[in-house]
Amino acid sequence: MSIYHLHIPRTLGIYIKNNVLPHLITGGVPHFVSNRTFINTENIKNSKFVGGHFGLMPLKYMNNPEVFCIIRDPIDRFISYFNYTTAGQVRSGNDYIDKLEEWLYGEQANIQSNSQSKFLTGSLNIDKFNKNIRVFQEAVRHNWFIENYSLNLDKILENVDRFFCYSMDRHEEFIEDLNKSLFKKFNFKTFKHKDKANSSVNLGIYIDKKYYDRILELNEIDMEVYNYVQKTKKRY
Repeated sequence: MSIYHLHIPRTLGIYIKNNVLPHLITGGVPHFVSNRTFINTENIKNSKFVGGHFGLMPLKYMNNPEVFCIIRDPIDRFISYFNYTTAGQVRSGNDYIDKLEEWLYGEQANIQSNSQSKFLTGSLNIDKFNKNIRVFQEAVRHNWFIENYSLNLDKILENVDRFFCYSMDRHEEFIEDLNKSLFKKFNFKTFKHKDKANSSVNLGIYIDKKYYDRILELNEIDMEVYNYVQKTKKRY
């Protein structure tokens, strides 16, 4: 009787957290919902609702939870995540371009590529995460310390079929189904208001065809996963 929100960065996670967390607190539901808190596995074992950038890690400690996840168009997600994590880190337009090219052609290209597939198959390294708990950019630079992932499409889709995965454009179905699970287990429903999802700063960078094609190249597996989720439309 537990739920895990497998939160891939830039897939409405803050919006979901802000709607669900108050009810968990007032209802006395044991929970662990944070990407900035020291991880103690006992807290996860004792939780009925877990949410965060953890990949499959919580599944090692939870008792057969229902897993909910949103998959976003990989190009949109890549650009949104770059904007969100880069805003405030550099000072000029040229610096932004240099940073973008590092993500597209430098060391970060391999780290940031196919990130959604990595979250669907890999697990957060707890020790590395806890050692860098106060440094957000370290988590970004290391893809939230997600390790032991697979980029084998069959293995990725096997997990997609195990979980309740929704494409971003079907977020209303995600909300409806998550509410069903929340009510069944904890006797509450949420998402009563049409809150705005968290948005990222527009850095004013024009994504031309060269950049667009490179982002697609780096995320070809994620695109196959996204298209599969859109096609299957699994419901709770």
